[in-house]
Amino acid sequence: MPPEIGELQQLEYLDIQYSGIRTLPPEIQNLNNLRSLDIVNGFIESAPDFIYKMTWLDRFLIEDKPFHLCNHGDD
Repeated sequence: MPPEIGELQQLEYLDIQYSGIRTLPPEIQNLNNLRSLDIVNGFIESAPDFIYKMTWLDRFLIEDKPFHLCNHGDD
């Protein structure tokens, strides 16, 4: 994710799915209007320290559930 993400001052919801993202740029903490940040099926293992300073966030989710295609009867 490019550091220019921090320039999107009006951004309120950011949903990143199936991206292969490994780190969040610290510029995200410049998004004072951000209320919800969801990261699903990326490679981020834990929240960066700066997330805890973003007290205006109503929701922060890191979820890692790999997607598997299953054939009938196979798991």
